[in-house]
This record gives sequence, structure tokens and C-alpha cells, in this order.
Amino acid sequence: MVLRCMNPELTPAPEMQRGKLLQMVGEPATPFEPKLAEREAELLVIADSIAQGSVGTGGMTVVTGPAGFGRSALLRAASRMARDRGLQVLFASGDRADDSSTLLGTARRLITDRIGDVPHDDPAELAAMLARMSRLTPVAVIADDANLLDPACRRFLEELSRLAGSGAVLGVVAWRSSVLTGRAPSLSLRGPYRRVQLRPLSAGGVSELFRSRLPDDLYNSLIGQVYPSIGGNASLLAASLDDLVTAASAAQWQAGVGPEFSRAVQHLLYLHDSPELLEVAQGLAVLGDHCDPATLSRVLGFSVARLSELFDELIAIGLLAPGHFLRSRVQAAVQAAAEPAVVRRLNLRAAEVLHEDGASATVVARHLMANAEASQSWAPDVLCEAAEEALRERDFEAAAALLNVALDWSTAPDARGAIRARLLDVRWLSEPGRIGDLLASLAGNVRESGLAGEVPARLARMMAWQVRAEDARSLLALSGGDGTGPRERTEHAISDMWIRHVFPGTPAGAPVELAPEQVIGRSPWLLQAVTLPRLLAGGSPEQAAARAIEVLQRIVARASDLEAGQVAIFTMLALECFEQSQPWYESFVREAGSSDLPQWHLLLDAAQATAALWRGDFVQAETLAQQAIEAARGGPWSALVALPRAVRMMALTEQGRHEEVAAELTVELPEDFLRSPYGLLHLRARARHQLATGAPQSAADDLRAIGDILRSWGMEAPGLLPWRSELAEVALRQGDPETARRLTREHLALVPASSWSSSRAIRVLAETLPAAEGLPLLREAVTALQRHGESLEQARTLKVLARTYQRAGELAAGRDVQRRAEKLARRRGAEPAVAMAYSAPPARTERATKLSRAEAKVARLASQGYTNREISSMLFITMSTVEQHLTRIYRKLGIDRRDALDALTDSL
Repeated sequence: MVLRCMNPELTPAPEMQRGKLLQMVGEPATPFEPKLAEREAELLVIADSIAQGSVGTGGMTVVTGPAGFGRSALLRAASRMARDRGLQVLFASGDRADDSSTLLGTARRLITDRIGDVPHDDPAELAAMLARMSRLTPVAVIADDANLLDPACRRFLEELSRLAGSGAVLGVVAWRSSVLTGRAPSLSLRGPYRRVQLRPLSAGGVSELFRSRLPDDLYNSLIGQVYPSIGGNASLLAASLDDLVTAASAAQWQAGVGPEFSRAVQHLLYLHDSPELLEVAQGLAVLGDHCDPATLSRVLGFSVARLSELFDELIAIGLLAPGHFLRSRVQAAVQAAAEPAVVRRLNLRAAEVLHEDGASATVVARHLMANAEASQSWAPDVLCEAAEEALRERDFEAAAALLNVALDWSTAPDARGAIRARLLDVRWLSEPGRIGDLLASLAGNVRESGLAGEVPARLARMMAWQVRAEDARSLLALSGGDGTGPRERTEHAISDMWIRHVFPGTPAGAPVELAPEQVIGRSPWLLQAVTLPRLLAGGSPEQAAARAIEVLQRIVARASDLEAGQVAIFTMLALECFEQSQPWYESFVREAGSSDLPQWHLLLDAAQATAALWRGDFVQAETLAQQAIEAARGGPWSALVALPRAVRMMALTEQGRHEEVAAELTVELPEDFLRSPYGLLHLRARARHQLATGAPQSAADDLRAIGDILRSWGMEAPGLLPWRSELAEVALRQGDPETARRLTREHLALVPASSWSSSRAIRVLAETLPAAEGLPLLREAVTALQRHGESLEQARTLKVLARTYQRAGELAAGRDVQRRAEKLARRRGAEPAVAMAYSAPPARTERATKLSRAEAKVARLASQGYTNREISSMLFITMSTVEQHLTRIYRKLGIDRRDALDALTDSL
């Protein structure tokens, strides 16, 4: 704090201890009056003057400072100190109309009370009489905004300043300093006087002020934000504190400026009676971080010299930081208070100036977007360029908003078509499930215009994602013809590959020829990816898997590589090659997981959900599938969500949540859905639901349809569509072991012995074979499953192995394996799922329901190979009771031997 005393010999009175000053001046008296933080030095100067005035040595002290720096609060503190020291106090403020007459009137009354009538009202004579009187009664004359008092009062103060040193008259005079109006007011004080120049509060002073009014936890959470966002203007800080005290929460205060702070900012701006100052503040608020004096002078039409003066004033009152930017809360307050028409005008002019200066499209677009309209022909192009910059930053919402406005402002049909195509790309990247209407509209426009090139190819891909075969083929026919460039041919090749994958029975047309040098830079995976649909539909599974791995090792998790990634992962899942043990797996998971596109997260979650379904981890499968569905962000069934939706339904079915599956099955499907393997996934999920809910014939119909369609394509996809093994389960349920045996053997001939689907098929096959033939198959399946770690499938296979041991008469081995199965099922939390029966004929199940609860317990234990003595001990009943139960059980079930109970184990 800088003080300049005209009389250096004057020093503070000894009894004025610095630490006691704030206690002397008391608490704030008005809502905008802050606690006098960081004002001890100023108070010491004034206190010294008061102390000397109280002992007969008067003098003048002048207090100056910009608006809002606590000048008035300091003078009120001076008045209180003077009264406490026994001085008569005359107080006036030039900003109150009645104080001018009150000051002279009070002086006259005081003189009259002490020395008799005053013969005239001359200000100079009143000053002289007051100076003489003060030798008997010390007087303090305190005037705020003294330069605004009427001429008579100003003359009174000027004469008093000349006489103050000869008596005990103390004068404390203050006025607001201003760069715009000059620092010398229309008031000429004579004689020596002390000067107090108020400065903004430092960061420490701000901290002191806020600590005095806030609890510790609130203070600690907010104080770091206050000084950078507000600065050191005392009135703004006090107003901000008032808002904070009345706010519902600290978060509400942080979220925006409060009413008291806004009023305080507006008060400071209007106080100067300078419309230019307000305009500069509004211009600074509109331009924000991209403001500089040269730009602002052109936006406002001010000279640089005049702008410099206005900047100095804003810096002086603390609204503008030295770097020529408004502090953040000040900027928010100015923006909030500005008239909308003013903001639009300033933003439009700012856009024009910045565009002329070559500013970035993002900066110019921000100002264009703040305006309701723009007549400039260049505006739509700038908005489109800014949208591309937003896309590079992965801000899809901003990109879509920019493109929508550009579309509104564009008039040329070609330009509007290009903008709509790019808007579709953005929607696909951010909300892939909600592109249907925009896609259909744009596709119609493209067909009408006959537009060729990469746009129709991209639209064809999206039509295939929506499982719309004819639309996809017709749009693809518009792209990739002779004379097109490498980029168009590449887009055509990607779309052709994708359509062949989604609709394997309906080729999209003759593929374009691609030279390696055309694709190796941008799409190094393309030459391998285009072969995958053919290899999966009639080619070698080994070759298909090898090519898919090559693709997965080359792709990047970006929009242009999505279709290739989807085809490769679908191939790996279809061939049951999607395993964590694969060398490419970890790198693919990292790549897909790091993407900011929802489609890549969907692809990864759906693949991992399928693997969880293979393991029998139905809760995990459901969770991952639901995550994938949510990543699509709405929309109907499509190639995008078909896999996770099917996996989720099958996981729900395994958990017995059949009503949820039934509700999902009511969703309307795309017309071409069953022309795609993605539609067959839905059929498989429906078949699993039908089998679990007592409609095996409907399940068989769906599974046979899957088989017929796959055969027509020459395709096998046992990992995703194991129709033979699942149809075998239905046949076994319907009492047709011969058909079940044939189907499972056909399935096993197509898949590796270590695959998940082979173990399931072996489990079904074993139940159709004599025990001696089934045992080695089941043991082999258990061994293969153990390599994958513990799984529900392993527990189920162990259970069938236990039953097969029992049928073979190896009861001890059966009991051991049964315990292993139950222990593993408990660890997996899936005893009910393991207990699901696939082979119990309905007639026997009906007879089994005739058993009482006690009989069912005995029958179950007996079927598992436990002896009568063991059953007696386990159920705490006598041996005789066990034998009686078994007699009734045999009679009710129509059997005559113990091992016949085995086929009914799961229904008891």
C-alpha cells in the first residue's frame, strides 16, 4: 500500500497499535461495505490525524481512489474514530443532494451554539469562525465525494484547508479518482495535507476478507477461485460475499454470478457517466480470450488512443486485468446484463473483423453462432470448417450444432447436400442409433441428384447397418465407377465388403479393382478385409480366421475402420476364435477401449458378452450386452445392436427371466432382417426362449430356418449360430435321440474339439449314447473345458458325466463327479442354471410331480448313487423310512430299478 504524506514529520500516535485498529472501527454498516481488510496503513494515517486534532493540532488528509475501493467505508471508520476521541464531527457526501446544504448548516449551528449568532453565510467566514472555535472544541470535518459538493461547500473546504494548521480543525476529504475525468477535481486545497491513495486489495487481502465471513470448510474450497475471477475491488468482493451467503450452496455460487455481484458491476460501469466505458466492457466480454486492442477498436469503432484511456479506467477500478481481459466473473456479469440486441450486433461485427484478420474458423464461428442470422456469403463455409475442427476434438455435439446452423444459412442445393451428408456422418459417430430419418432423407436427395462418388458409398454402408438391402445396393451402384479417384474407389470397396457381409445371399455387384498403392496408406487392412465375407461364406475357416487376425492387427479404432473391425470380429466369433489367449486380443481390446466412438465400445462389449455367454457367465454376458446396447444410444434393431441384443436375450433366458425376453421379442424388426446373419441371431435367441418356455416345436422351426438360410449362403457360424447342436437339444427334449445324435455329430465335424460349442454338443450326444460310449467323450470334453478355466459349461458337462457314470454302474465315480459339479456351480453362483434339464421327456416329468417333497429328496439322492444308509444319515430318517419312500417312488414313476431314477434327476 503506497502512502504519501505531505508532512513527513507527522507520525502515528504511540497508543495507536496496528492490531487494535480494526476493532476500533467496528463491523460494516451497509450491505456493500466490506470489512476493512488490508487497510491498516491508511487507518494509521487517519488515526494519527485524529489523535493530533484531539490535542489541538489540526490538519487535512485527502483520501483518493477509484470507485469500489472502500473509500466511503474508510471515511465512515474515520467518523467513528473521531467521535470516540471526543471530536465534533461534520460529515457530508457529495453524492447525496441534501448534504451540501447540511454541511454548511451544521457548521453554522455548531458555531452559534459555541460563540453566538453568526452574522452571515459566507463560506470563508464560516471556515474562519470554525477554526477559531476549534481551539475550544476540536472539530473534524469529513467530506466524501467532496468534488461533487456545491460551490459554497467546496469553497468552505478550500478555506478550511488553509486554516486547518492554525487550529484544531481536522479535515478528511475524499473523492473518486478517474483516468477519464483526471485526477485533479474541481477543488483546490491549500496548505500541507496528507494523502492516502487507495489501491485494490491483494490476494492476501481478499483472503483475509473472505476468511472473516465464511466457515473454514467453505473458505478452503472457494478461496483459490476468488482473486483470479474477481480481483481486488472491495465493492465487488463484498457483493460476491453477499451472494455467497444467500446462495443455496457453494456449487450454485460457482455456477454463475449472483444478483448482488451483477448490480455491483453495473454500478461501477454506469457510475462514470461514460457510455463508451460500458461499450468497451461489453466488447471485451464478447471477444473474450481472443481480444486485443487493435481488434476491439475496429469492432467498436474507437480510436486506439481512446481505447487505451478506457482500458486504463477499467484497470484502475479493477474490472480489467492488466493483460486486457475481463476477470471471469466480471465477464459473466457483463454478458448477463447486456441487451440481446447489443450482444448480437457485437458478435456479428466481431465475426466480420476476425474473419478479415484470418482468425481460426472455430473463433469466428463462435461469434456467428451467437447471432440469429448472418448475411455474409462466407458464413456457412466458416461454420462447416469449424465443425471439422470440433470433430477433430471429438466434440460431436458442437459439430452437429454448427452444421445445423450452416444448413439453415446455405441456399445452394449442392452446398446443402454436402452439409447434410456431413451432418449424417456426425450423427452416426455420436448417436448411431438415431440416424434413420436423416439417412432416408439424404438418400432420396442423392438419388434425385444422381450424385456420384464417395457420398453414395458412405450412405450405402449406413443403409446396410440399418439392414436395408435394396437401398444399400442402389446407392452403392452410384459410386466407384470408371474415372473415379482412389478415395472414391476405396469408399466403394469398403461399402461393397460391408454389404456382402451383412447380406451374404445377395451380392452387391462387381467389386472394384484396387491396387495396393491406393489403399496401403489410408486403409492397409482393406485388401485382407474384402476377402472375409467370401471366406466365411463357403471358404476355409482357417483362412478366414487368419485373414481376420491380419485385419485386427492393422485397424485403428476410428470411423473409417469400423466396418472392417466389425467383419473381422464377427468372423472370429462365428468361428469360435475370440479368445483372451490369442496374441492379438490384448492389443485389440486396448485399441477399441481407447476409442471415443460409441461403435467401437459397442463392438468390444458385444464380443466380450458373447465370450461370457460361451462360458456360461450369464450375469456378465447380460451386463456387457446391455452396455453395448446403450452405446448405440437408441434406435431399432439393426446390424449395430443385433449381436448384443441377441446375447442379452439368451443370457436372460438362462437366468429364467422370460417375461423380459418376451417383451424384447415384440420389437418390430427391419424388413430385410432375416436376409442377414444379424437377423439369424435374433431367431436363435427366440428359439432359446421358446425351448425354455415349453414351446420346443416353435424352437425347432426357428433353428431349422437358421440352418436352411445358412446352407443357402454356404456359411457355417458355430460360435454364433450353432443351429445343429441346439436343434439336437430340442430333438432330445422331444424324445428323438436318433436325430439328436445325427445333428450333434454333424456339428462336431465342423468345429475344433476344444471349442465351446463342441463341449455342448458332446454333452447332448453323450445323453443319446450308451454310457460306455458317452463316458470317453464327456471326459474329453471336460479336459478341453479345463483349459479355458472354470466355467458354468464345465459344471454342466460334469453333471452329465456324473449321470453317465451312474448309468454305467460306477456309482462312486458318479458321486465324486457330482460333488465336483455342485461345488463348481456354487462357486459360479449358478446352481439353478446347472440343474436345467435338456433330456427329461415331458411324460416322465409329469409323473415326477406326483412325488411328495420327502419322496423327491430321497429319489434325487438315490439317483446320484447314494446308499440307503447314506440317505438315512443325510436326511435324518430311519433306514426303514428310506426303503418305504423308494417303494412308493418306484410305483408312482412306473419304474422297477434304482438306476432308472437317473433320467429323472433334474425334474425331482
